[in-house]
Amino acid sequence: MSSTKRKSNIEPFKLNHLVDETCDGCGSETVAIEKNGRHCNGEWFETRRFSCGARIKFVPNYSRVEVDTPCPNTEKNKLMMIKRRTALESLQQYIEKLDVDKDCKQRLVDAFKYFNIGR
Repeated sequence: MSSTKRKSNIEPFKLNHLVDETCDGCGSETVAIEKNGRHCNGEWFETRRFSCGARIKFVPNYSRVEVDTPCPNTEKNKLMMIKRRTALESLQQYIEKLDVDKDCKQRLVDAFKYFNIGR
């Protein structure tokens, strides 16, 4: 019996268009890659997600790479999140000062419960 190993002819899973393996914003590592569905032009829809939460995708419709979820660690996005939180707090303070009944104020505050400022 021979102990020679057979060479596999199966290539490791690779993305064709999303070649950067680290986030452009903060350098975090890739945690997931995905190819899902083929466009009629033969190209795959590709997605790469990084440990920071950023996500990029290749869109074969336009043959371009797009940012799906921006890196939360860039200075630009950190500043944007601070401004969004400040705006939400200002709105809540404004609602408290309105000359309306408590029920109306509560309904206005409740409208912001599901407002996602994180994107």
